[in-house]
Parts: sequence; structure tokens; C-alpha cells
Amino acid sequence: MCSNCDENKTVVNTSLMSVPTSHDVNLRITQAFSHIGKGYSAVEKFCMVMNIDPFSSTTYGKCARRLDNAYTLGSENIFAEIHREIKNAYENGAEIADLSVSFDGTWLTRGHTHLSV
Repeated sequence: MCSNCDENKTVVNTSLMSVPTSHDVNLRITQAFSHIGKGYSAVEKFCMVMNIDPFSSTTYGKCARRLDNAYTLGSENIFAEIHREIKNAYENGAEIADLSVSFDGTWLTRGHTHLSV
């Protein structure tokens, strides 16, 4: 690690407050259920148990699209910053011996025991 890496960090605002909406709770519940791998039907069941009216599936879809756009933008910004850092290192003559890349492909088989051909 470099000694001045903290100075060059890219900060990506992941706060839901950065997404303009009048119903923050809808966005938050969509995000929460998405993170646990559940969809709108689970939101409906949760709301029934909590004795509250669920928001519409259309609203759920809009929230999911907003979150997807925010995640995509955030990841693009992070990858662009990583690309700039690596390019700068090569241009400045730094010797990069190892560059590790990891990928988590477990989402491909979530809920399935095998993949169909």
C-alpha cells in the first residue's frame, strides 16, 4: 500500500438521501428486501404481518430501478478511479508486480443446485 493512498480515495455517496424522493421508506424497504434476496411479494407479506398498507408493485419497480441506477453509477465511478490510478502508476514508472482481481459469481446459482445447459 502507498503512504498517501488515503489522500487519493474516491468517496461515493451511497446514502439514500442523495436520491430525491418523497417516500424514503419505500426506497429503504426495497433496498432491504433486495439485499436479502427477496422481491415485492415478500414486501407485501411483511406489510401484512406489520398491519400496514404495502406500496404498489409499480412503486417497488421504480425504487428498484433507482437503486440499480445508483449502484451502476457508483460502480462505474469506482472502476474509473481504479483505472486512473493504475494508468498513473504505469505512466509514472511504478513497477506493478501483482494485480489481483476477484469475482464473486455465486449469484449465478442462487437458489439452484445446478445450471442448465
